[in-house]
Amino acid sequence: MPPTLLKKSASTTQYDINQETDSQMLKRISKKFALILVFIFMFDTLFDWFIGLLDLMYEGFHIIIEAIEYSIELLLEHIFHTDHQHSEMIIVNGAILLAVYLIYRLYKATPKLLSKLSKSLLLYLDRKLSSWQEIPLMRKSKLITTYCIGISCVLFTVTL
Repeated sequence: MPPTLLKKSASTTQYDINQETDSQMLKRISKKFALILVFIFMFDTLFDWFIGLLDLMYEGFHIIIEAIEYSIELLLEHIFHTDHQHSEMIIVNGAILLAVYLIYRLYKATPKLLSKLSKSLLLYLDRKLSSWQEIPLMRKSKLITTYCIGISCVLFTVTL
């Protein structure tokens, strides 16, 4: 293969924050603060949408559970010749056993999950710290000033 085919195109290269210009930095940070302001102003609407989506998911999950429960109940009544109350008791006991088993598995997996979470958090903080240490002092002062002005604007807007 020719070596020109192996080159990365501009769309696949990773965006390097250390190589950006001051105007690109201002645009990037202003987008973050604009998103924060939109979130603050539309908090009620976004919260209503989120609650509506949760309710819709809960209702769908409830319908699926009811369908599974009904089909298991019919199956138990047909196979074991039980009445409605006995088949419901079998289902409840099975659900309790399943919940106890899942809680046990979660209890056993918690240390491993917490260690993975702490490792990934430490790696993220290490990457952020090393990238912050690579930034020149003038760039750090521009970043700090930009974030301070943005936070001040957000706080000023919120207090109005």
